[in-house]
Amino acid sequence: SLLTSSVAPVARSRTMRLAAVLMAVVAGLAAVTGAAAADPKDCEVCNRILTKVYDDFKLAEKGAKANGDKFNAMDKIESLVEDYCKRATSQTDKKVCYYILPIKRKVSTPMSNHAPPDRVCKKLKKESPELCAVREAVKIEKGKTDYGTLKIRDLKKILADRGVSCSNCLEKAEFVKRCQETEDLERDEL
Repeated sequence: SLLTSSVAPVARSRTMRLAAVLMAVVAGLAAVTGAAAADPKDCEVCNRILTKVYDDFKLAEKGAKANGDKFNAMDKIESLVEDYCKRATSQTDKKVCYYILPIKRKVSTPMSNHAPPDRVCKKLKKESPELCAVREAVKIEKGKTDYGTLKIRDLKKILADRGVSCSNCLEKAEFVKRCQETEDLERDEL
């Protein structure tokens, strides 16, 4: 009994310390996971397109209510998506339209209930992950761009746009160096 009573408080304090450490680790992992999920460039093109469609939808809905017209929200959203995609000029917009047009009913259903465009994009991402993989082109200014701040996938895209390969590049520093070496090959936009 004497042995048990002196060991029990030590075991409890170790258990408490272990529980505290585990809780700190779990909280740290949750923070890291949350930070990774909050990438501002995640679904950026989809968000931009659907925000434009949603803004046009709200204007059309407001006008129909003012005039007392019948208004089918889902059909209107689908026609706005189609119109936007017909007028799309950039490659990124056309690519997102390629993914959105076949599933436009899945866009119009939540939007007709006034779901925010970013939530609609996140929902569509589960359906079609490549939709959110489309990203805006990286803006490059000769002599002013800090390549070290860009992601490797952006560096690879820059090199591909310049027609340069970097087959032996393994580390980010090698991609950065190659981008700096080939900066004179940057195409000027008209």
